[in-house]
Amino acid sequence: MFHAGSRIIQLGAMALGRQELVRTAEPALRRIVDASGETSYLSIRGVGDRALYIGMVEGTHAVRHTSWVGRTIPLQGTAAGAVLLGDVPECGYMVVRSIVEPDVSAVAAPITWAGGIAGALSVVGPTYRINEERAEAFGRIVSDEARALSSQFSTPHSKST
Repeated sequence: MFHAGSRIIQLGAMALGRQELVRTAEPALRRIVDASGETSYLSIRGVGDRALYIGMVEGTHAVRHTSWVGRTIPLQGTAAGAVLLGDVPECGYMVVRSIVEPDVSAVAAPITWAGGIAGALSVVGPTYRINEERAEAFGRIVSDEARALSSQFSTPHSKST
């Protein structure tokens, strides 16, 4: 059995980066960075048990998470993966620390549409800057932006017969 290699996945992510979801999410990603100073990502379900980063806006701090567009992370145990699987707490966002990388925290919220979960918005940064208070603030920012994006996708673009 053959599987796509990392370069093919990266090329696919770049192609997806030109699609409607990434174009539509880019202003939200920028607002998240403006509000948090941390790197923001857009991810979707990837192959198997993986999530795929397809869009990002780099944070403004000297120490920041740099582009993982085209890279995958596990669905299980990660903030983006949890929301892509529909495992979202009542607060509307998920916070996970030091799973993919030591001393890195992520806060993610789902983008929904009529067919389910379209993607996840997240903030990723060093754990020393994302304490409980900031994680809650980032959670509100990310979930507000995800809800606003979701509302743009809530109406089907074409009628089915």
